Amino acid sequence: VIYDGLPVAGKSGTLGPGYNRFTGSSSVARGSVFAKTGWIDNGYTLSGIINSADGTPLTFAVFALGNVGDNAKQAI
Repeated sequence: VIYDGLPVAGKSGTLGPGYNRFTGSSSVARGSVFAKTGWIDNGYTLSGIINSADGTPLTFAVFALGNVGDNAKQAI
């Protein structure tokens, strides 16, 4: 249920086309990343599941805390 509700890279939610997150060299990830972005006070996060090239699902979580600069936000 959770997996089916996650935004999909380049297709929906905060990972959708309106946010310009999966363009250029990042476009290879379209449709393969299912994740949720988030922020609270001075914390920025992204966690979810990536379907690798061989189909293996890989989970990940990335976060930055404190005075997070624009470069760090873009990298996440």
